[in-house]
Amino acid sequence: MNLAKFSVFIFLCFFTSISFAQKVDSFDDGDFTSNPTWTGNTSEWEIVTDSDVAGGATNSNTLRLNGNSAGGTSYLSTQRTESWGGEQSWSFWMGRRSQAATSSNYSVVWLWANESDLLSTTVDGYRIRFGDNSSNDEIILQRVDDGDTTNILSSSGSVLNGITDIGFMVRVTRTNNSEWTIFTSTLPGTSHDGAVATDIPSKANTPINQGSTVDNTYSDFSNGYFGFMAKYTTSTAARSGAEFDQLYFDTNSDASLPVELSSFTASYSGNAVILRWTTESEINNAGFIILRADNEEGPFSEVSSLIAGAGTSTEKRNYTYKDERTEKGTSYWYQLKQINTDATFQVYGPQKINVPQVNEKKQGALPTQNQLIGNYPNPFNPGTTLSLSVGGESESTTTITIYDLLGHRVRTIIDQSMQPGYYDLPWDGTNDFGLKVPSGAYFCKMYSAGGGVSVLKLLKMN
Repeated sequence: MNLAKFSVFIFLCFFTSISFAQKVDSFDDGDFTSNPTWTGNTSEWEIVTDSDVAGGATNSNTLRLNGNSAGGTSYLSTQRTESWGGEQSWSFWMGRRSQAATSSNYSVVWLWANESDLLSTTVDGYRIRFGDNSSNDEIILQRVDDGDTTNILSSSGSVLNGITDIGFMVRVTRTNNSEWTIFTSTLPGTSHDGAVATDIPSKANTPINQGSTVDNTYSDFSNGYFGFMAKYTTSTAARSGAEFDQLYFDTNSDASLPVELSSFTASYSGNAVILRWTTESEINNAGFIILRADNEEGPFSEVSSLIAGAGTSTEKRNYTYKDERTEKGTSYWYQLKQINTDATFQVYGPQKINVPQVNEKKQGALPTQNQLIGNYPNPFNPGTTLSLSVGGESESTTTITIYDLLGHRVRTIIDQSMQPGYYDLPWDGTNDFGLKVPSGAYFCKMYSAGGGVSVLKLLKMN
């Protein structure tokens, strides 16, 4: 039988001095709980499979405000725990649905914040706001000082006040001299107009210079936070009015995006790890090499020869590599090395993938139900192995999550498609941030589409 099939979204990390478009999140995995983890008013947001803003976008997996409260301000934030460099470039897609942008219903993208709580009275940072209900709606760059906002740049172009069902792309750059510039796609001129949620906000797709200014109040952004925010009133339209997608980041204010990588995934099928990646465009791309290591720090070794690129192309290209030299029950870290024709290169990754261990003793007849059978050892320290069954006649999406006694999510072990069978999955006793959890009781919850919920109590002891 086939082994479990895992698809793991690869979070793109910066490893060389060569600039490249780094996707922070496009919500392709259908949630905002991991890769990366967003925190804040999580109950007020949802991921919709298909965006209906502007021309609509199928399979866009778009972040949408889903406000349950009687109006207010809701946010999500995620941290980049590393250096942000001396200059930066941010780009994203933003949409409005049946509720037009107003001073009471507006959207915000935080480019940088010094703390995770974007509603804090001590938060500092820079952000883009859309919607002010005064004349037409500009795209406004704001500086935030202890929670107070100051407009430092308004776009020269604007969106006609009151139009709805619109989308557009924004790119913001900051140079080493703290000069800020706003670029956009063509701004919508009527309702039901503009960019859709699957459009990539690259340099080529955001060509309109909307103005520049200098502000050097804050210059060290390292270990800061990205964020999405929406203010909304009580109407149903307002509470689902804002959408966001395609958040990218560069540590270069003039990144030309020689290779625009839009996705990089890994899955396990049969006896091989399947790596797939997609480029939206390529300039002088010689090709790719797959690197692999047995731990996150490396060293990384080449496991493929040069996989030829498209050279220069404006068309979407899909690539696949199969790594058959893997062992069951082993973890691997993969990087994708993209090489230009002038020998410069950029590296994406790494990302960990667990090759599942099939429970050979229980193979034969397929299980009839989805169940957490047990874990061993229990109590455990530092880690334990979960024994489970996936029932049915075909693969199904399975989620296994660890919670503490207060119901807080600690770690998502898997959230992937799995073939029917019996499996052993290790948990190393760490949370989603790689930190060891304290001793105490935990609950493991298994959910499989069409198969109900199974819960197992775990006990960690020092």
